[in-house]
Amino acid sequence: MKYLIIILLIGGSFSLTAQNQVNPHRPYCDTYKMNNTNPNYVETHTNGVIQQSGYIIDGVLEGEWKEFDSSGNVTAVANYNNGKKHGDWKLYDGQGNLQYHIIYDNGKKISAKDVSAFSNIVNN
Repeated sequence: MKYLIIILLIGGSFSLTAQNQVNPHRPYCDTYKMNNTNPNYVETHTNGVIQQSGYIIDGVLEGEWKEFDSSGNVTAVANYNNGKKHGDWKLYDGQGNLQYHIIYDNGKKISAKDVSAFSNIVNN
């Protein structure tokens, strides 16, 4: 019984480290969090603010990804389907104004608009 408890404790510690792994190739990567209800990949700026977050499923990018500047403002919202760019991609300036809207279909760019050219019309 004593050995069974020790084995369970050791096994439990391995499963915990497998769920939160620091990415050695990206020094500011926070962790991979193995669940599908929240983004399972979070990378931070050197000041601790989230730089990007999204999903990695079976080793490929999946679903919605967000990128933030060092102040926490959203700079991009992108979508992936099985590792390929798919759906709406929106790029923002530092004030949160939409600058570009790009649409992808299974990795192929369908359209791209420089929305910032229309910002003067919208804001005035």
